[in-house]
Amino acid sequence: MTEKALQVLTVLRAIGGVGSWFLPGATVRVFGFEHDPEDDFLNRLSGAREMAFAVGPVIARGDARRQWLQLALACDILDTAAAWVAVRERHFTYAQGVGLAAFTVLCGALTLVALADDPH
Repeated sequence: MTEKALQVLTVLRAIGGVGSWFLPGATVRVFGFEHDPEDDFLNRLSGAREMAFAVGPVIARGDARRQWLQLALACDILDTAAAWVAVRERHFTYAQGVGLAAFTVLCGALTLVALADDPH
């Protein structure tokens, strides 16, 4: 497994997770959204998931690591699709959708690199 890809992926997910949990207002502004305190609960839910996907593959080994990465990749794919659905249905602007999709596509690409080098 490409350790560098896993390291970068871990840092990105940890930043996204910690930011969404502890600084939800600042984090949503990075992606071009206005902060609505009523959304903080949902932001924290996604932040907890990102933190789990940051830590899980690092502490797991072998098949367990591969499973963590596969689950994270599935969520990245679904998150990317959700961003585009939100743009299509006019819940998000195009710029907001691109910002969110850029993060999930980058994480997904790094996950694919990590999975491709896995000997299992």
